[in-house]
Amino acid sequence: MKKIIGASLVLLLVIAGIAYTLIQQSSPVLDTPETVNDSASNIEVEADNQLDNVFPQTGDEVLDTNDTDNSNDPATSGLAPVSDEAETQADETSQTNEEPFVYTHSGRLDSVIDSMPTATGTAQFGYQDGKYNMEAVFSNLTPAHEGWLVDQSESEFFTTGEIDQETGTEGSNVWSSDEDVSRYDFYVLTLEPRDNDPAPADHIVEGLMTLK
Repeated sequence: MKKIIGASLVLLLVIAGIAYTLIQQSSPVLDTPETVNDSASNIEVEADNQLDNVFPQTGDEVLDTNDTDNSNDPATSGLAPVSDEAETQADETSQTNEEPFVYTHSGRLDSVIDSMPTATGTAQFGYQDGKYNMEAVFSNLTPAHEGWLVDQSESEFFTTGEIDQETGTEGSNVWSSDEDVSRYDFYVLTLEPRDNDPAPADHIVEGLMTLK
């Protein structure tokens, strides 16, 4: 009886050993903490190597992304700032380089009235860059006069306004327009009494402006 029990125990131990061996072979091997740490270190090293390949570094130099180019800053570039005087001179030079207005037609104005036989003057006009300018100057006048431009071929005329008469005997008449009215080439200066009559009164001086 004792032999049978002993044989049975031996058989059970053999079966248990075989079963344990089969379980070990079929079960996945779990990594120990040391193995996990080693794997993480290897992954970190590999990631660092890949970053080095993408962003290579030279020595210990570090790129400062806050650096800015101050080469155009007078305070850091060593260049002296432009003074107000220099800017003013540049503006004056620019104005000087503008083309002066050219008066293409001019004429003498002679007296046509017995009461002012010595009255005289000159008138000129031009059209340039979309601008018409006319100016006339007079001497030996009495007060209250008005200028007119006349197209003799069409018997048309219009006023250029009262003249500027700083002194009692001299004066000027300046008029401009964006329209080219060069066909009105005859200038007339009239005596304009304060009678609220818009029509031209007595002619004082007049003359034709011809091409210079």
